[in-house]
Amino acid sequence: EVFAEKQREQRELWRSVRERAQSLKAWGNSEMQDREVGTELAAKTYREALRIVSEALLEDKPLELALRLNLAEAFARLDQWAESEEESCRALELEPSSTKARFRRGRARLKLGRVEEAKE
Repeated sequence: EVFAEKQREQRELWRSVRERAQSLKAWGNSEMQDREVGTELAAKTYREALRIVSEALLEDKPLELALRLNLAEAFARLDQWAESEEESCRALELEPSSTKARFRRGRARLKLGRVEEAKE
């Protein structure tokens, strides 16, 4: 019975974390619409969402993939190409067939002057 209660508590925690992360993702998406100051805010918002997902040990690949792809795009808009490449690579670890992640990684590598690697 104690074990069942702990399981219920953990499921509730994960539900709460998932809702919070999805809310932050939506907020970040909204911030990305403001190209002047919003992108930097969006990057921070996406990072916060990833942090809470990670700390809660929540395994939600689609949510994490979306957050990493969005963060990669935010970094690209900020001309932070190494960070954009890193997030794109993390997205590809989650979903190796992600066309969006491959495109963003390739674009970042081109901007970093790594033309041959960009073709991968």
